[in-house]
Amino acid sequence: MTASQPHPGKATAFNEYSPRILVVEDEAIVAFDFQQRLQRLGYTVVGLAHDGEEAVQKAQTSKPDLVLMDINLGDGISGIETAMVIRQNQDLPIIYVTANSDEDTVKRAVRSGPFGYILKPFEDRELETAIRMGLAKHVTDRRLKESESWFQTTLTSIADGLIATDAEGRIKFFNPSAAKITGWSQANALGQRLTEVFPLANDGTHGEDTDFFTAFRLPGVLPGDSQTARLARLDGRQIPIEYRAAHIHNNHHNLTGVVISFTNIEERKRAEER
Repeated sequence: MTASQPHPGKATAFNEYSPRILVVEDEAIVAFDFQQRLQRLGYTVVGLAHDGEEAVQKAQTSKPDLVLMDINLGDGISGIETAMVIRQNQDLPIIYVTANSDEDTVKRAVRSGPFGYILKPFEDRELETAIRMGLAKHVTDRRLKESESWFQTTLTSIADGLIATDAEGRIKFFNPSAAKITGWSQANALGQRLTEVFPLANDGTHGEDTDFFTAFRLPGVLPGDSQTARLARLDGRQIPIEYRAAHIHNNHHNLTGVVISFTNIEERKRAEER
């Protein structure tokens, strides 16, 4: 490997925080070279591991911000297998370092979800770039997961039934309120066609030949438009509901699904009749 010139004052690039890195490399001389490179670049090396088992243990005890993992660790489990074990227990970005660029190795590495892939030999600049991008991607992924978790919790806890479908009309999201109103369990509803789980009948407020699923997909559907219909529950009982439908589009403005919010209005209907 070719060492680049030292980078004076590099640690200040991280707002005085030096990211902590665990190096996993079975060859002691190469591992020591990694350590020297990383320290020159302003990183803190929290440990050197020479096999998979040691790597898993040190990842738990040293609390690194990133793991630099050699794919070929000699006897025992490979770097890819080690990375998968670490990721099962810890939310850590892992960058592979390897001299192998054959198709099979690359495919196996990609399946394990790495945050970077560096081929030996490499310059310090390549190493630094891979680490910076890996750390940045990890922060972005973590924020996205937190946002998705918050969004999922919000949609799950609201009182209205919520159903979201893909472009073919198969159910991709089904909250507990939707299960309570329709009589379908979430496990059984997911993957089913909307017309099976959410069969609507005219309550006198629609045209005689209304095809509700087609109507949901028409360009004129607006999120704020509320309508009523009769829903056939799984147990065969028909109940009056009020619903709203909206389209889901991708970044190219193509229709990728429909989301429907609805509520049981039996009590309201009884009150109106009284």
